[in-house]
Formats: sequence, structure tokens, C-alpha cells
Amino acid sequence: MKKLGIDLLFITVGAFLFALAVNLFVIPNDLGEGGVTGLTIIL
Repeated sequence: MKKLGIDLLFITVGAFLFALAVNLFVIPNDLGEGGVTGLTIIL
């Protein structure tokens, strides 16, 4: 149970950092990504 909590914490922190990077760097600079990363940014 403790490992599950730590894994969920790391997933949450990673998702927060990715969202922060998209909002601070990718969108303002009109950068496009290819592949699955680009599709997730568009969605």
C-alpha cells in the first residue's frame, strides 16, 4: 500500500510538471510537437 501511494505521488508530480511546462514554454512560444506528445498537447 505504501508503494502505491509513492507511485501515485510521483505520477501526480510528473503530470503537474508537464502541465506547467506546456503552459509556460510550449504554448507561449508556439512550439509544435510530433507524435503522441503533440496529440496530447493539442487535446
